[in-house]
Amino acid sequence: MKIIRVPEHSIDYFPNSPLWRAVPKLPIELVKNQDFREFISQINNGHNPPILIKKYNRLVAGPYIGFAIYEDRISRRRYQIEIYPKVFRRGAPSKDGWKLVLKLADLYYNIGLREYNIKTSLAVEGKSPFLDIILNIFANSLLNELRFGVYGEFITYEERSSSLRGQLLVEREVLKLPTQKHKFDTRYKKFTADNPLNQILKYALYLGLQYAYRKETKKILSEAWDILNDISLVPITSDSIERVTLNSLNLRFKLPLELAKMIITGLEYHSHIQSPGFFINMPDVFEFLVYKLFDTVLMQNYMVRYHPQDKEFVIEQPRKFINEPPQPDIIIESKSGKPLLIVDAKYKPLYCRDCMEKKRYVKNSSDLYQLYSYVKLYGVRGGLLVYPMLKNPYTEYNQWLCDVSSTSKCGNSIFHFFDGTKLGILGIDLGHVIRDSIKVFSGKIVKVSPEIQEQLIMYINSLSKGTK
Repeated sequence: MKIIRVPEHSIDYFPNSPLWRAVPKLPIELVKNQDFREFISQINNGHNPPILIKKYNRLVAGPYIGFAIYEDRISRRRYQIEIYPKVFRRGAPSKDGWKLVLKLADLYYNIGLREYNIKTSLAVEGKSPFLDIILNIFANSLLNELRFGVYGEFITYEERSSSLRGQLLVEREVLKLPTQKHKFDTRYKKFTADNPLNQILKYALYLGLQYAYRKETKKILSEAWDILNDISLVPITSDSIERVTLNSLNLRFKLPLELAKMIITGLEYHSHIQSPGFFINMPDVFEFLVYKLFDTVLMQNYMVRYHPQDKEFVIEQPRKFINEPPQPDIIIESKSGKPLLIVDAKYKPLYCRDCMEKKRYVKNSSDLYQLYSYVKLYGVRGGLLVYPMLKNPYTEYNQWLCDVSSTSKCGNSIFHFFDGTKLGILGIDLGHVIRDSIKVFSGKIVKVSPEIQEQLIMYINSLSKGTK
């Protein structure tokens, strides 16, 4: 299986630029393959911006991280398409890049990853595809739990037999003809390991063994497969997964179950049900990170609302809009419920090709217009734009922005629109997540460094007070 690695955010690369030339060319057999083009269209179905686009003889990606498997209908050859994190280096994905993605995915999807899960999966020498990283964590976490025993539960069965067992279904018996009276319709419960949870886990192992790239990954998957040898192998749909509920007896399987959902979603493709592949929408994930950080740090003094839905609050006359009234990402309110600030998270680089040294002062006009409209519609005191950034020791990315950990040292992080409305522009150094200055676990931010807390509270106080 050949791997086609595509950097995120490459969709805006200009042909013949250094960044464009760094994107690998497609295999020659896929360049004019109409079936491959249709496959890419199916991946992009319903996604804006698109996940992948074929440009000339290359494949470029939007702000997504993930994988998909393409199998050529004629040659039956398989290709793994991987979109890797690009903010860390110009070359191949780094371990820190994958570490960041895994931690943000844990925050967004409430997976339950622990530090040793991530370290173990990234300790393998060489370049592991994203799919193999997920499969490695899945298999290791599953093996750890299976060593304590395979989960069993009581399952309800219904059958027609000549012997009476369990509960007699009287409502069916009264409808029978005399010639059918020699058999009974019964319902009974049986304690078994062949239950929906284990069937989901086994099906994820089955798919993983087919598509894993590294021998080491296949070995771990095979060990777990042998333990679940007596479990039925049945096709699993998204509905089957949603019907499984965790309780105090099977809660220990939460991590492998969540990863099994990702694996099955990404590898079990039904064209009439879903788009192929598993892709993380990084703008949504970054927006959620901003919300969780602000909510965690500001909860003592403010209320932080995420994607507010009360339309009558948005604007007094929503009939002015053809569609739904615009909804901002985050609103910061006083404890009494008075809206104070609009926060808009943007997962993008602030870059101007021809601005030279002035590039650090470039602000994206569309971002400003959007934020200003939100501020006026809500009648609040100001707005705040938040972007991702990176500083040393990583490749610099939006590095001129004022980081949340050092707002008091920045001289140009609060501006004013032409009418005096306040505008804040901040960056969140993604290195904070890697170094655990912002520590995430299972859908929550569980720790924020005192420095970030102090600086962010001070900044929001300054931005939210005073006249517009």
